[in-house]
Amino acid sequence: ITTKGKGERIHFALANTSAIVLEQEAYFDTPYPYAKLDLIAVPDFNSGAMENAGAITYREPLILLDDNSSVDAKRSFFYVHAHELAHQWFGNLVTPQWWDDIWLNEAFATWNAYMILDRLYPDQNYREALQNTASYVMRSDSLASARQIREPITRHEDIGSAFNGITYEKGAGVLSMFEAFLGRDQFRDGIRHYMDRYAFGNTTADQFIGAIADANPQVDGDDLREAFRSYIEQPGLPVVAAKMSCTPDGVSLMLSQQRYLPVGSQGASQTTWTVPVCVSTLQSSEPGSQCFLLRDATETVMLNTETCPDVLLPNTDGAGYYRWALEPKQWQELLQAFDQLNVTEQISVANSLSAALNAGSVSLEEYFAAMPTITASPSWRVAMAPGADLDKIREFVAQEEDLPALQGQLRQWYQPQLDALNAQPELRAEQEQFRAQLMSTLGLDARDPAIRKELLEVGTRYTGFGGDRQLHADTVDANIRLLAMMVAVEELGKPYADLLWEQFLASDNATQRQELLIAMAWSTDPEVASQMRARILSPEVRGNEFPGIYYAQTSHPQTRAALWEWTVENMDAVLARLPAWVRGQLPSDFAGFCSEEDAARVEAAFAPIIDSLEAGPRYLANTLETIRLCSALVDFHKAAPEPDL
Repeated sequence: ITTKGKGERIHFALANTSAIVLEQEAYFDTPYPYAKLDLIAVPDFNSGAMENAGAITYREPLILLDDNSSVDAKRSFFYVHAHELAHQWFGNLVTPQWWDDIWLNEAFATWNAYMILDRLYPDQNYREALQNTASYVMRSDSLASARQIREPITRHEDIGSAFNGITYEKGAGVLSMFEAFLGRDQFRDGIRHYMDRYAFGNTTADQFIGAIADANPQVDGDDLREAFRSYIEQPGLPVVAAKMSCTPDGVSLMLSQQRYLPVGSQGASQTTWTVPVCVSTLQSSEPGSQCFLLRDATETVMLNTETCPDVLLPNTDGAGYYRWALEPKQWQELLQAFDQLNVTEQISVANSLSAALNAGSVSLEEYFAAMPTITASPSWRVAMAPGADLDKIREFVAQEEDLPALQGQLRQWYQPQLDALNAQPELRAEQEQFRAQLMSTLGLDARDPAIRKELLEVGTRYTGFGGDRQLHADTVDANIRLLAMMVAVEELGKPYADLLWEQFLASDNATQRQELLIAMAWSTDPEVASQMRARILSPEVRGNEFPGIYYAQTSHPQTRAALWEWTVENMDAVLARLPAWVRGQLPSDFAGFCSEEDAARVEAAFAPIIDSLEAGPRYLANTLETIRLCSALVDFHKAAPEPDL
């Protein structure tokens, strides 16, 4: 169901629905539970989608696609669509008793979407995408103020805080870890048992865990319950340190755990989990993997090998939801064997290296020394993993005189990857994504003149700038269309931004409008930036569109402070444009600040009103901690010797 005139763009969704439903029916061994399935595209909808039984509503850009849509847009459709379809079982057929178990809806639909898509399209690497999102959410899970997956809900205002990355992505990562620990078929049997036992009923976490345990008598049920509860009923995540010792008596591995905390954290590190730890040894004679349940702060286990392993990986397949640490020598050995690891293991390496940098246990010099290895990975999920750290280093740590060297380093790491992709006669979908991300890094961050010239030409051709001033969607690569307009608005200034505004007003295509708005808001021209801030309150910009202006302007130090001042002056009007359940999230738009002074300003502005905003106290606490941790990290690394670029 669409609004009049948009029916042709729903056919992509219709053509890619039945296969997902059939695969889910087979996985659950339970038929689709309802008499109909309507897909409804809503023009102005603040949620991404909503899983009403038999009548799912979607924001238009997520479901109105065609052959010219970007790979990112198509993959977003597949993930969101499979997620909402999974809810017809997780959430609708079996429903949590109370909001503290909303993870039984959202974590499961997140995990199941990736898993079902991987079964349907094994060449599209959806398992890798699942592990990548789980690794990414570990950043927010590192906050002392992070919520737990199963957070007690005692008042209406706390419900909104349950709908965040901890519930969705962390929950999915934890489920994936237990699926790997039990075995995929064994975990599936537990899910089927749960569905069959509680169909058209209400459940709690205890009932779910009990159903999984009952269907898996090969493991100790008490151990499984203890491990699950340690992950869903306390916040944060462990960092598992592994130290290997080879003696004539055998090879031992000392494993120790504590809560992972970055530099500057005020959290307590003494927390422990019951962690399903799987370690791999890489050696030519007898590579292998072993799994253990790590319960105590420190335990020593024996490895099943007669020779001292060449390399140790403390997270087989990257499936464990934990950070890990090695001694310097073992880190170097692992990086030297990096190309022997599969992609999910490489993701785990890249993100644990980032965690070590943010915890202060790896120096900037050591981090930069590992970059040639990480950035050379053929997977964009690995090669681009350092992006958040490099952005922080570039904006807050590096001195002005260091920026040309850092930009040169980015070109040295990433230009060969782009050249290799450009030499291919045809690119797979994920290679198209990789190419677009490489062009973004080289064009926006490294400011490479040749890349910027190419993107500028695409941006002017797409918009008809200097010509007919019409959009030409069929003439440019949809994967770089937005990026090209962002570069063009930087290069051409207000005349180009004015054209984008004309085209925005004339378009009823939600995807086009979204891209045009973000590209305009990307401008750092003071006049254009001021106009875009005013348009946040304009009825010409839909309520589900103006957050794109916040995204673009908070991405630049030149516009971030001005947007903050404007928001403070217009706080009531901005909040009035947001649905009640979203208002408490407004502080998180300014988590990109990085000083104690910024944190104090944000706290002073929101403190008087935050208790009146749904989920506001949690989002404000997360934002203030993120800003202060950034400040502490910058101070820590600025005090250390500078890396040799």
